[in-house]
Amino acid sequence: MNRKSFFIRTLGAAATLAAVTLCSFNARAEIVFGNLGATGTGQLDPGSVAQVGSTVTGQPGYQYAVAFTTGANPLYLTLTNVGVGLGDVVPYSTGRLNVIADNAGSPTGTLIATGTSLLGPNGVLNFSLGSVPLIANNTYWVTVQDINASSGSYFSWLRNTADIAPSGLNSSGYTFPTGGSLESSDGGATWSSYPSGAKLGITVEAVPEPSSLVMAGLGIGGLAMLQWTRRRR
Repeated sequence: MNRKSFFIRTLGAAATLAAVTLCSFNARAEIVFGNLGATGTGQLDPGSVAQVGSTVTGQPGYQYAVAFTTGANPLYLTLTNVGVGLGDVVPYSTGRLNVIADNAGSPTGTLIATGTSLLGPNGVLNFSLGSVPLIANNTYWVTVQDINASSGSYFSWLRNTADIAPSGLNSSGYTFPTGGSLESSDGGATWSSYPSGAKLGITVEAVPEPSSLVMAGLGIGGLAMLQWTRRRR
């Protein structure tokens, strides 16, 4: 086999490996951050809540925000889903979850993604966000709000029963930054510290970034080519 033929076959094998790896990762998104366990199904404490929304018609009501900082691992920078422990709805309504870029330590940056969900009894409600690209070593905020605040309804963001702050899971490298929980009493216009909010139930799910897997495959091909060249010499 000549050098050109070997090189082409090596690149073909690398591309195949990248494609197979990509498909396998896309089939199993992983929990990368939270305090509801590695599967995102941990227990909630309905007795410890933070009210979201407003019981007064026409007022913007309360909002809460929890932050996470992405790691350097490029395989976990495609956000797909955020689960939040919600419940105690009076009456049942629709909730909106926003993922917002950090701006000087508060959720006032660019809106990265948003999702809605019908609210029901206490539980972990999942908000599907599609495939949202994130930047390594950057901080993002998750907020939930009652989009029916004009009708005076509200719901609650529950704490987890283990009473622990969220953290990185499944070797993602994600972290919970200092001051990573805030509250707003005016619909997000201004924010202040909410220390006990660090325990609010949250889980963040991501899948490997396709471009990273392709580059990994090409890297493997390059290493194989380098090894072959050394042997020829």
